[in-house]
Amino acid sequence: MAECECSQDAPEPYPAETNATYTENNTPPVSKTQPADQPIHKNRIDSDNKLWLPIANVNEYITCGICKGYLYEAATITECMHSFCKSCIVRHLQRSLQCPSCQIIIHPTDPFVHIRLDRLLQDICDGLLPNHAEEEILKEKKFYAENDTKLLSLPVLRAGRGPVQPIQTVVYVGASRPVIKPHYVAPLVLLCLHCKCSSPLDKKLDKKFIRVTGQATLKNVALFLRKKLVLTEDHVVELYGSSGDGCVSLEQTQTLSAVKDEFFKQDDFLHLEYEVSPRQWLD
Repeated sequence: MAECECSQDAPEPYPAETNATYTENNTPPVSKTQPADQPIHKNRIDSDNKLWLPIANVNEYITCGICKGYLYEAATITECMHSFCKSCIVRHLQRSLQCPSCQIIIHPTDPFVHIRLDRLLQDICDGLLPNHAEEEILKEKKFYAENDTKLLSLPVLRAGRGPVQPIQTVVYVGASRPVIKPHYVAPLVLLCLHCKCSSPLDKKLDKKFIRVTGQATLKNVALFLRKKLVLTEDHVVELYGSSGDGCVSLEQTQTLSAVKDEFFKQDDFLHLEYEVSPRQWLD
């Protein structure tokens, strides 16, 4: 499988192959219109089987439609799927209820109910621009230091990635300004669901990898399986976790974070097996 990689020193004829070049105000480089006789830069795979991606090809997907810079703390409008920096869209919604890109009404009274942090898009942006997140954090700290504003750090773990940068919550100095209380973000769990070999009914998922909050319970997973496998009340779904050389039946009241800490603490993925069997009705 090809590995996505970008370079600032790519050989000719690929001068635009970079994912780490942006200006001081965090705006992506502006590409001038190419003459008709010049070739269009395309993706290519080099001799080491690495994929080289011209940054201009993906700029429209990883830039904020408001500040025109690369996304930081990406937030997506669920009604139209347009994405912006969290701080940019929050400031915009203070004076307008419309999407900055398509002008639809996000919500007639409370637009924030249709705004979601897009961790997947932010992970993609950070992967293409390795130093982007670190530079934004430094700029943020510098800004708060220059404006006599303190930062309250809340450590957060992201599933499968170990410790990450803490969430920065602003606490203003002075009684006349509001204090924003620290908030908790549940870690994500990378879930892999396998059909148990001894299952009476061979029901397999088309896509067995799922990204879900760690606060979800095994009952939520069972309901998900019922929906995806089109099961009725005549079927029973049991979930199992690895325990040494065998499997142990899991209580559906347990959260995914608790199960991962118990059975797969060192692994990136939480591997669960499910068994679908006919329900034994009592006469």
